[in-house]
Amino acid sequence: MNPWFGRLPRLGDCACKDSNGNSTAVLAIIATFGGKAVGAITRQQIADWVQRMVAAGKSPSTVRHAYFVVRMVPAQAVVDVVDDPDMAAWNSLPWR
Repeated sequence: MNPWFGRLPRLGDCACKDSNGNSTAVLAIIATFGGKAVGAITRQQIADWVQRMVAAGKSPSTVRHAYFVVRMVPAQAVVDVVDDPDMAAWNSLPWR
C-alpha cells in the first residue's frame, strides 16, 4: 500500500453540501434522471432540477455544465435514430 494513501480524504468528507450543511448528492444527474426513460423527462422537470441546484448554492458553471450534459442525451438519441432508423435491418435471422 502506498504511504500517502491513508492521508487521502474519505469520499463522504468530500461530498458537496449546501449552505445548511445538507448533502447535494440528490441533485446529481443520475440521482435525478437515472431511473427515467429519455422520452419521459419533461422540460419542467429539468427546469425544476436547475432551480434546485441554484437554490443549493451550486456555481453557475456547475449548473450550466450539468444542464448541457443532460441536454446531450436526448440529442444523441435523436442522432442515433436518424442515422439508423431501421436498427433491425442488418441483423441476420436464422433460416430453416
